[in-house]
Amino acid sequence: MAIKSIRQKLLWLLLFVNLTSAAAYTWFAYENLRSAVIESIDKRLLSAAYAAAKITTRAYHERIEGPESVSEADYMTMLKRLSEYAEQTGMVYVYTYMKRPADGMVVIASTNATDAELDTNTYSRFFKPYPEAPEQVLKAFETDEPQFATYTDSYGSFRSVFVRLQTDSGKVFVSGADFSIGFVQELLNGVVRDSALIGGTGFIIFFLIGYAMVDRIVQPLAALTGHTRDIVAANFQVQPKTLEALEKLPRGRRDEVGELAHAMAHMMSTLETYIVNLRETTTAKERVEGELNAARDIQMGILPRNFPAFPDRHEFDLHAIMEPAKQVGGDLYDFFMLDENRLVFLVGDVSGKGVPAALFMAVAKTLFKSNATRPDITIERAIERVNAELAQENPSALFITACAGIIDLRTGDIEYCDAGHDPPYIQRADGTIEKIKKVPGLALCVFEDFSYTMGRLKLEPGDALVLYTDGVTEALNLGNEEFTSTRIAEVLAGQSTGAGATALNEAILGAVKDFANGAEQSDDITLLAIRYHGPDGQGAQRAMETAAV
Repeated sequence: MAIKSIRQKLLWLLLFVNLTSAAAYTWFAYENLRSAVIESIDKRLLSAAYAAAKITTRAYHERIEGPESVSEADYMTMLKRLSEYAEQTGMVYVYTYMKRPADGMVVIASTNATDAELDTNTYSRFFKPYPEAPEQVLKAFETDEPQFATYTDSYGSFRSVFVRLQTDSGKVFVSGADFSIGFVQELLNGVVRDSALIGGTGFIIFFLIGYAMVDRIVQPLAALTGHTRDIVAANFQVQPKTLEALEKLPRGRRDEVGELAHAMAHMMSTLETYIVNLRETTTAKERVEGELNAARDIQMGILPRNFPAFPDRHEFDLHAIMEPAKQVGGDLYDFFMLDENRLVFLVGDVSGKGVPAALFMAVAKTLFKSNATRPDITIERAIERVNAELAQENPSALFITACAGIIDLRTGDIEYCDAGHDPPYIQRADGTIEKIKKVPGLALCVFEDFSYTMGRLKLEPGDALVLYTDGVTEALNLGNEEFTSTRIAEVLAGQSTGAGATALNEAILGAVKDFANGAEQSDDITLLAIRYHGPDGQGAQRAMETAAV
């Protein structure tokens, strides 16, 4: 009776597991196939949108000012070209939009026409308003990110994309392309059928195989279950007779059940030792974890983290971020007022990661501040003194790249020193992105008596200085590609000149994380941004006005 009960339970379990697995696999297959279909559709849409812009040309949009800007003949020429392209690619519509200067209403700059629209003369005319434009169209005018949408309007139901483009003079227009929802749904229905077929076939095959194995598995499993109960009842103290019975069980069975019985016998003979070792290992690991967490708290406490850092100063806005790759890291930053009119800043990167780099970082930060605040010392002399003191006691042969400087808040003049670090960027008040020219300088602790060079640059009111470590530029994605400094420049170019220092740092950090797309952080990430508002703080007012616009 007991054997029959186990058999029934196994059959029910087999049925449940197969149904669950089949359902999960079907869903997984459906999601993957559906994602592939949608991705393929969206890629085709995006290609079509860019093609529509190329067909109509930027020059065509350059001359559009109002309803009389384009002749009927020119408009019909564009309509014919777009209609031919739409027919070749299976698109329902391809088109471009612009905004009416008078009131910002979205209007049609160019479009194709269906055969029915041509036959009934109901195709959309040039500069026709489009008041029912979905919100993604309006958003496309404001962002460089392609906007995908699924919606219904008076023209029908579509899956669409809208892409923001510009003419040579800066006029903005949006190019778009539509697939019929019916076409998309037809493809997705095929995905559902294929997924159901895959899941159903898998269920039948695995259930039949499992059913055939149940009877062979039942007998030894029942015995193993009984012996397991005995072991549990003895609080995992294995009795000699139980161990002997387990060792006999695999005899005559050259299959997985025999291997399981043999493995269980071996496991039970060593279980007590494993339990003792596990307890000791767990205790030690918890202790180390606690110490590392405490070290992280101490390290982060060394770095200034209260922002705004100088709420009573209107000449500048400053913000910094440090995210270690491990519990503790080797990046460092610092900033402090040297006197009433001068601000000192520092960003550095210790070679390596973890506790040794964190300790070295703490020493370097302390030495820099103590030397930078000496009376009448220049920035390059301060770096030289830090280099000499660190190099004297460096048994682990670590080194530090660093960029440090002093800003005169009255003039925006900066004196800076480069110790083998990546050059910072400046976002100028007019939106221009400028990479700072490097001055000669080795990393700290390479040569004890190295002579460093001072560079000079100037910030105008509204300019922003952004420093970073190679944890940003060398951040990897799942394809093992690096983020690079070029992408930093692109992020800064996309930020308003009214953006504060916090917004600049968060935009770069967000771009790095989006680029990594789940890949493990390979190095410490540090960012320090300073927006200079000028000695009278008028740059702050202009920044607010720019942000408002």
